[in-house]
Amino acid sequence: MAAARLVLLALIAGEPRRPEVAYVEVAYATHAGEGAQGVKRFFRDGCYTVKSSGGTGGGWARDSQGGCHLRRDVVEAFARLDALVANGGVVPERAAPSAGKGPVGQPVTEQPVLVGTDGSRWVAPANRLARIFLEAEVGQLPSGNLWFPLLPVWPGKGPVLVAIRWTHSGSRRLQASLIIDGRWSCARSAGRHGPEGAEASSPPRAPRAIAPAEARARLGRILRGARRPAEGDPDPKPVSSDGELSIEVAFADGVRDALHPRPLTRAVVGRFFAEMRRQSPACAAP
Repeated sequence: MAAARLVLLALIAGEPRRPEVAYVEVAYATHAGEGAQGVKRFFRDGCYTVKSSGGTGGGWARDSQGGCHLRRDVVEAFARLDALVANGGVVPERAAPSAGKGPVGQPVTEQPVLVGTDGSRWVAPANRLARIFLEAEVGQLPSGNLWFPLLPVWPGKGPVLVAIRWTHSGSRRLQASLIIDGRWSCARSAGRHGPEGAEASSPPRAPRAIAPAEARARLGRILRGARRPAEGDPDPKPVSSDGELSIEVAFADGVRDALHPRPLTRAVVGRFFAEMRRQSPACAAP
């Protein structure tokens, strides 16, 4: 209510109403070894992206992540961030962010930037307490890691989770998951021969959220033929591949175990990429 009154007073005084926050952006860098830099963006629908790149001791790696939490998990956090913009708790950003210098081996984190629905950019005023307060509010957003999520209670006997971890040809790695309530995540790393441009300068591309009904349908298609193993059930080795691959599945009883039967491994991986590549570039096949 207090934030609404401040907005009303600003309108009466002739000040334009400030926009809602479209997403939060945090750039970061580290000076350890060959250095690394990246940027994380968290959107108000619960989705997020992370892009980073850095040296690997003779090479260069580029990491990307994309995923979505549930909208209800971020509603309160974004309401507080909207209030900060509306009541003057942040100020317009005057210059593009740049990573400062810190102790060797320690990450240098830029202050969070609140990006409005109109493209405006807002940061904490130039005092330490204001910055700490903004960072604390941003810290209320969920972690991007959905590899071991809290599984929802779901009726029926079908699958509620598929989780894939793949190390391919040594330099390419993928970790991905899809949950029946619509949460999902993909994280990939790929080696390169040389450095690329700053990740923070790339334009944001929001991942696509998935409704629970669609997530349930996709899980059904991805895991077609998978089931809970019965006692004494034969389980031959999976089809060989040129990388280390593991798939875990959970059904409505909440028990998480390896995919069964294992000969489905290659088919399940192919179906996952076919279903999820539309959500984010991070979900493309290695």
